[in-house]
Amino acid sequence: MTRWSKRRPRPTLSGKTGIPVGILAGALLAFAPVSVGPATPQGVSITGSTSGGLQLSKSGSGSFRLGLTGGLRGQVTSSTRAYTASANGALGFTMNGSGDLDVNGTAGATFSTAFKRTRLRAGLTYALQPITFEEVAEDLSLFNAEGTRTRFGLFFAGDHDINALTVAGLELRYSHTDFDPVTADQVPSDDFKLSGNLRHNLNPRTDLTASGTLGWYQSENLIRTESFSADLRAGIDHEISSLTRVNGGFGLSFVNTDETVGTLRKSTWSTALLVDAGVSHDYADGTINLSLSQGVSPNAAGEQQISTGLRGSISYDLNQNTSLGFSAGFSRQEKLGGGSAVETVLSLSPSLSVDLADDLSATASYSLQSGDGTINHRVNVGLSRAFEIRN
Repeated sequence: MTRWSKRRPRPTLSGKTGIPVGILAGALLAFAPVSVGPATPQGVSITGSTSGGLQLSKSGSGSFRLGLTGGLRGQVTSSTRAYTASANGALGFTMNGSGDLDVNGTAGATFSTAFKRTRLRAGLTYALQPITFEEVAEDLSLFNAEGTRTRFGLFFAGDHDINALTVAGLELRYSHTDFDPVTADQVPSDDFKLSGNLRHNLNPRTDLTASGTLGWYQSENLIRTESFSADLRAGIDHEISSLTRVNGGFGLSFVNTDETVGTLRKSTWSTALLVDAGVSHDYADGTINLSLSQGVSPNAAGEQQISTGLRGSISYDLNQNTSLGFSAGFSRQEKLGGGSAVETVLSLSPSLSVDLADDLSATASYSLQSGDGTINHRVNVGLSRAFEIRN
């Protein structure tokens, strides 16, 4: 459940956009005047934030990198009694001491409407992200190269109240992922998923859930890979008290994978256990969250893999304007059906956030990521200014 607080939410450019928040560029962006312009039409709102600053990172090879960061995020929403439509976008950059510029960004649009007992949603998303990967030099040595990953997605979803206690839903999703450059470990892919779900309110504190998903995935480089999957899940969502909620679910995934090289074709069937479990607890000055998950998904090379993750986070409000946060995670990936090395990643991240004014906040964070025999460190400090225009 949601804990209500007098503190306002802090808009940031981290998280899904992957845009770090810093301090030096923030001195330029955070204090820039916001031009409201002419009055906006009734039912339209514009919200967003600007941010920028400094980022210090140390890679697994031991090299340090100091850079400037900055970003802009915005959303336009139009609402009437019949529908709600919104468009959003975010753009960020990181510039290091040598003048290299990494740009990332996201964009999207959603539309939703509702009838007597039916709700419909549709939307599209686009994301551009810089990536670093290992490349082989002419002398067969490995070096870090840079590239980009782009992803485009579409979705359509709806749910219907069968009765006062039961809701049925249907969702269709498509995504296309591309890489520049394309390598043996980074291949373009297409992914379709059709899923149906059912939620039944057993009592005021407990919901039972069931879902089924059909999937089709295709990637092609030196090897053409095509996968068909069927997932079945059942779960429970229970509110122990007004402050504590738990959920859990189990299921099975059945995957058929065809790999084609020239005229040779190899087909395999695999099964995997699906797990979802979590607990959240609100206390007087913060929140604690723990989650465990296991599922099947393709990696950048087009291989279907079993991904297991354990994550936890805690937040604590020192006072009305200052809060501390800490998150940790552990993930494990292995190829479905075996046959490849197991990859594990450990991550830790403490953070501090201070509200300096109604629309201005300062943040500082540190992150550590360990995996593949390397340890990466990153420190971000910055300012973020929010803006809002409503009519």
